[in-house]
Amino acid sequence: EVVLLNYGARLHQIFTADRFGQMENILLSYDNLQDVLSDYSFFGATVGPVAGRIRNGEWGPHQLEKKNGNHDIYGGTNGWSFQFWEVEVFKSPQAVGVVFYLKDTFSGYPGLITATVTYQLEGNRLVMITKANSVVETICNPTNHAYFNLSGNGKRDIDSHQLQIQLDSLLLLNHDKLPTGETLDKADLPINFQEPNT
Repeated sequence: EVVLLNYGARLHQIFTADRFGQMENILLSYDNLQDVLSDYSFFGATVGPVAGRIRNGEWGPHQLEKKNGNHDIYGGTNGWSFQFWEVEVFKSPQAVGVVFYLKDTFSGYPGLITATVTYQLEGNRLVMITKANSVVETICNPTNHAYFNLSGNGKRDIDSHQLQIQLDSLLLLNHDKLPTGETLDKADLPINFQEPNT
């Protein structure tokens, strides 16, 4: 069972069965709407147009909002996380889902940027598809900001979770969390996440 919110095209809750068949939420989420509306941790939100930091808020000749010190981050105060998206529900023999639609004229990024986020359940598999396009050259690199805790209903911290990541290298960040352009090869990582690790 999946609970979605059109505020930020948000993945709000995922209920799944534990080994005893008990259904529990495996996402960090809020209990009431006011907490969602004042959320700056972006729990489950679609973050965009750009999900990272942009140095000095500058992209070519365009000056973007400076929200994170001297840098643009997460699309600024009018980013996709803070918008109410249009909603369309669909059902097919293979899946049931929701498509969220947004025409971004407010974030300050060059555009009109038209974005869709589709969440669909295919049996017990949740698929998320994000698409964006613009009639002008622009910058767009969105993400979903869900925080998972597989213990169910946040019963335990994530220290006992295991993580495995298929990667070739890792992009290095500086002290402002801005990409340096350098990468660290997977062989040089202090932890081998090619195999499950806590």
